[in-house]
Amino acid sequence: MTDAMGSREEARTAHVPESILWLLFTLCLAGSFIVGYASKSKKADWIILLSYSLITVMTIYVILDLDQPRSGVINTRSTHQNMYNLLNSFQENAIENK
Repeated sequence: MTDAMGSREEARTAHVPESILWLLFTLCLAGSFIVGYASKSKKADWIILLSYSLITVMTIYVILDLDQPRSGVINTRSTHQNMYNLLNSFQENAIENK
């Protein structure tokens, strides 16, 4: 149980390094410039531009969401609820045994 608690605490405090986030934003900005420069024609292919933008935004959002496991779309509420249920059952057993 102690090892599980240590693993949970380490996972809670682990974050994506700031240099990785800066590199990600720089890569997205450079990719946007490349896509814009590559479409030299007056008619832009909107499907490709919109899909590139959507994939870029989704990638950034998922990485930032995974960085904060207690909030967002991808979270660990069910795991925490299981731990609280286990704690409550231990406390109930302790009260019954007194």
